[in-house]
Amino acid sequence: MQESNVISSNPVTICFPARKGGVGKTTLTANIAACYANDGKRVLVVGADNQEDLSNIWCVNSPDAYDPMNHRSLADVLHGTCRPEEAVYRTAEHPAFEYRETPFFRHSTRRRIQGKTYHFDIMPAGRDIFEVSVPDGGLNLLKDRLAPLMAGYDVVLFDIPTAPYDSTMLIYACTRYAFVPVTDVASFGSASQTTDEVAYIRSLGYPMQIMGFIVNCADSRDGSLGQSLEEMFRSQAGVPVLSHTLRQSMLIRNAACYGIPLISYDTWGPQSADMYNLYKEIRGMIGKEES
Repeated sequence: MQESNVISSNPVTICFPARKGGVGKTTLTANIAACYANDGKRVLVVGADNQEDLSNIWCVNSPDAYDPMNHRSLADVLHGTCRPEEAVYRTAEHPAFEYRETPFFRHSTRRRIQGKTYHFDIMPAGRDIFEVSVPDGGLNLLKDRLAPLMAGYDVVLFDIPTAPYDSTMLIYACTRYAFVPVTDVASFGSASQTTDEVAYIRSLGYPMQIMGFIVNCADSRDGSLGQSLEEMFRSQAGVPVLSHTLRQSMLIRNAACYGIPLISYDTWGPQSADMYNLYKEIRGMIGKEES
């Protein structure tokens, strides 16, 4: 019997692909992972980009036995030199919050839940991840090797590199839901290339689908940028733009410097609310697809 390429609906698998650097792929991956974990989900992040390896930021303060110079990684798993569970590291514990919507504005407030924390797990990319090559007919390589590990999680997110390496296609074969970050009209070429890649992987029988574009790191929220991008993407690619954007801010950078997700950073600001509202929209869209 020919093996099916369809991925089980459990766990939910998500990525934020783009062929343009600096659009917030890694920021979104880590923070949306934290949002799921804050809500009590078991979360794994698989890094596939050694240029911005998530583990270098999010595991440095971890009590886990993480060594950034000698860690085991996704590259080792793909090379067959270690078991997947040997390449998983746990983040530090972060304070958990309860989020509430305000009645008159698209905004959220939060309240610290005393005595409750959350964490998520990370599989580092590895320094030689880009040297991994896919044998003919081997797109299921990563999916097959990670399947037993992924079965222990509710949500698995993949951090994807900007350039289309062989490892990128392996990630596509593992992923069900994609949200493409864009920053401005100049992102359109990158987004179009990404949609073409997803169309190709779907033509091979994999269920990956682009759920929408995320306006990320925008300078303002007057609506004009989002509206112009939405009109362009709908007419050219038939893909919607999510209603929540993420404003550019030093708050995002400062939180990442300490390895603390925005939703648990000690400074509460509009960008934290942006991220949580974006997460709610992503989770809602996926929930409709899963039901």
